[in-house]
Amino acid sequence: MRGSWALGAADFSLGTILMVALIATLGALAIHWLRSGPRRSVEDMMRIDPHAAAPAAAADPSRPDWSQREPVSYEEAHLSAMMRDYAARAGIPERVLPKADLPDGADGNFVFRDKFGYVYATWEGGRQTQEYTSAVADQLLFAVFRDRAWMHAYTQSMGDGLAEPDRTRQVEAEQERLLSLIDPRWGAQLRAEREREA
Repeated sequence: MRGSWALGAADFSLGTILMVALIATLGALAIHWLRSGPRRSVEDMMRIDPHAAAPAAAADPSRPDWSQREPVSYEEAHLSAMMRDYAARAGIPERVLPKADLPDGADGNFVFRDKFGYVYATWEGGRQTQEYTSAVADQLLFAVFRDRAWMHAYTQSMGDGLAEPDRTRQVEAEQERLLSLIDPRWGAQLRAEREREA
């Protein structure tokens, strides 16, 4: 009896077995490729926030151009220094800024780098509840300060006795003013987002 009893009984040669295995492997690869489509690039697989600010057209100098990454990748320490500088420009207390570090299991907001770019995440009850990502640090920091400026403006408006919708208008106007103090293009970006949502 040649080889194993199954091979001997069926009288298959080694070449036939290898040919069948090769055809089966190629068939499986073809099915996998057809199901998953062509190979995607890393940029296509990046996490994208559906509420992310749409990049301004490069021809519009009044708004940020987030179509290109910065020439360098910023470490968390540099992001922290940038946030403190921006907070000082707008008069926003440093204590309300996100922690510039990887999440450590504690509740709060975090800004950090990952392999795709930058992440702004919120953790509550030991789990992540919100995430905003961008390959561009300026765009990520815009999202951070869009939130912080609104929160600061809302807190400042408490006790004014304004009824809605007047209070909302006041908070939104102050939010835009604070962002414009950081960067006038950020104020223009916020206006453009509001117009798009209206």
